[in-house]
Amino acid sequence: MAVWSQSLYIVIPLVLVILGHWSLILQGAQLTATWVPGTGCAIIKTNNTVLAATFIYSMVFDLIVMILNVIKLWGRQKRSQLVSVLFKDGVIYFFVA
Repeated sequence: MAVWSQSLYIVIPLVLVILGHWSLILQGAQLTATWVPGTGCAIIKTNNTVLAATFIYSMVFDLIVMILNVIKLWGRQKRSQLVSVLFKDGVIYFFVA
């Protein structure tokens, strides 16, 4: 958001995407666990659909953020050291994640 100077055309859709991401993350905590004597607590059932949706949504969200940063920072002729670090670290972060 800071890279885009708090532009409402970027901030509002990005906030909506973030809220969607949070809603999936909070639903992903749905699981069934039981106590196994001698072993401890064990997960016996999870909602794999929500977990898969959360993973895919997270990757798409990271892609959107990376694309927004690349669009804004790529064509700058005069790059400050901060802009160079943001650009380089952002692209590396995306490929590692």
